[in-house]
Amino acid sequence: AQKIPAHITALEALNALLYGEGWKTSQKKEYYSTLTDTVRRYLEERFDIHALEKTTREIIADLKNADINDDDKLYLKKILSQADMVKFAKFSPEDEDGYSSLRQSIEFVERTKKAENEQEEISE
Repeated sequence: AQKIPAHITALEALNALLYGEGWKTSQKKEYYSTLTDTVRRYLEERFDIHALEKTTREIIADLKNADINDDDKLYLKKILSQADMVKFAKFSPEDEDGYSSLRQSIEFVERTKKAENEQEEISE
């Protein structure tokens, strides 16, 4: 069977967030948690790093040699840091920040996904 590519799973989750418009609600903490958990899970599957239980700084360090350009690394650092502030420092970003974080996450996944010919077969 073929393993579902990391970007497909991530984009499904991100599009569900887009549809749910969670950035407009008072549930910003849940919204950012879901958003960054999705991005972290994608990084984990796509770049083979342990992103779910690491700090933002550790993730960026682990991605040092990954095939990600500096703009994307900067973006990742920004979104993960912003989510950390929402989760731990009771920071409440503007609605449009929440929306743009999501848009940028979708674009990030699109830019960094594996090319179709790179998909690996998983043997049963």
